[in-house]
Amino acid sequence: AFQVLNAPSLVTNQLSKDEQPNPEEETAEAVEKALRNASQQQQIQQSLEKKLEELTNLYEAEKLEWTSKTASLEQDLVKNQDTSQVLVDHVNSLEAQLSSRSDTERFLATKIANLDCALKDTSRNKELVEAQMQAEKVVLEEENSIHKVQTAQMKEQLTELQIKFKQNEKSSKKY
Repeated sequence: AFQVLNAPSLVTNQLSKDEQPNPEEETAEAVEKALRNASQQQQIQQSLEKKLEELTNLYEAEKLEWTSKTASLEQDLVKNQDTSQVLVDHVNSLEAQLSSRSDTERFLATKIANLDCALKDTSRNKELVEAQMQAEKVVLEEENSIHKVQTAQMKEQLTELQIKFKQNEKSSKKY
């Protein structure tokens, strides 16, 4: 409305004094031109407002989408961090188990080596004892043989003595 009222004065200022149109025609043309301009400006304004609303809606939709994606990515990040922490803890646990197993394996290897040495010593001692026992057995068998011979000799002597004793007894009874 402001431009429509001031439009005739603008047109008047631009024309030279010789070419000045009729003020009534000028006013009608100015009003018509001002109305067209106002209508165009209103259409442009409406178009811009519509475009602004569309862009605002698009911005809000994209903002919502990006907010959703950001939240989803943050959740994934938290899950990945949790998973990473679980994996780190698991790796640390496995390393501890390996270390423990290495210690256990070293302990068992030492224990096995000690038991192996003890077994070898025991086997050597057993062989020595068996050899000693075998030697003693041979000695005892020889002594047993000697004793058998001595026993047989003593039996013979005893038998002879018994015979002599009986003979002496018979002879002493005769007297």
